[in-house]
Amino acid sequence: MATSEFARLPGFRDFPPEEFALRRHVQESWRRVARRYGFLEYDGPPLESLDLYVEKSGEEIVGQLYTFTDKGGRAVAMRPEMTPSLARILGERSRGMSKPIRWFSMPQLFRYERQQRGRLREHFQWNVDVVGEEGVAADAEILAVAIDGLRELGLTAEDFAARVSDRRLLTGLLRAVGVADERLPAAFAVIDKIERLPEEKSTELFRTEVGLDQARIDRLRGLLKGADFAVLERDFGDSEEVGEEIERLRAYFSMLDAMSLADFVRLDLRIVRGLAYTASWSWWAASPCRPSVSEWGTSCLGSCSPTGVWCRRSRALSTTFWFRSRPISGPWPCASRTPFGIGDIPSRTHCAIRAWASR
Repeated sequence: MATSEFARLPGFRDFPPEEFALRRHVQESWRRVARRYGFLEYDGPPLESLDLYVEKSGEEIVGQLYTFTDKGGRAVAMRPEMTPSLARILGERSRGMSKPIRWFSMPQLFRYERQQRGRLREHFQWNVDVVGEEGVAADAEILAVAIDGLRELGLTAEDFAARVSDRRLLTGLLRAVGVADERLPAAFAVIDKIERLPEEKSTELFRTEVGLDQARIDRLRGLLKGADFAVLERDFGDSEEVGEEIERLRAYFSMLDAMSLADFVRLDLRIVRGLAYTASWSWWAASPCRPSVSEWGTSCLGSCSPTGVWCRRSRALSTTFWFRSRPISGPWPCASRTPFGIGDIPSRTHCAIRAWASR
């Protein structure tokens, strides 16, 4: 039979020895970092009940999954992410477990989506989770793990930076510049796209969708382009809501500074992804070699996604969210997740990994 009759499925990859060696190098590097921080590895089945994902994400998720009915008549799906499996495992075992729980995993995940650069239909992902700890220290540690995961591969502060934001702080700032509460979702949506839109288009959206006049738009744009703690305290320190969040975020940065990681971290209020499940912190780590996200796809590191983002993270609302009828003993705040998409690292020539492979 002709080989073409058995072509590899679209969006999937083979790993011949040389590419498997690269994949193994990345994964073992990240395992070393996670264990160094005291995290324990876990896993779950690659096949789960379809209802598990529908409960978390709604019926619309079904069209994005590999689903089928098994021989027992059960609707099942190949796992597209690890959070629901983690919540299920914790729901079954929580009573006898001490907190906080510090676990990590590196599953292969599957999604039936349109292929695009850096986004296949299967990929490997590093998840690091702290469950059951409320304080800022857990959030800072999660980012430290992410940074050290990339440093373990030989990358430096010249190669990547973590752009940090906080939804609570941004919410307070938006209110302070005149955004009504009912317009906050629209404001977040515009800010999420602001680096990819021409300035005149984002101005139009701030005016028509968010209800701001030009003076307020200019003030907000100035905050988004480069506000630091000194500016925030000078202009908004008198606001109780904003002042409290500034202090919280300052403590977060101070902890990272104490770990000698300040060179890897930037305050960037434009980072607002994942608002449906984010309660507070959010960050993206990507190459800073280009001035805007829209150009990072061709940056010196290559990219692991269409925007050049290496990894991202946000504090989940709660692990009980998907188990309302069977809540975990708690509530348990979930200072997590730190997913690193490594779907196309073996097929790209990132400088540090290539240097390792040439040894």
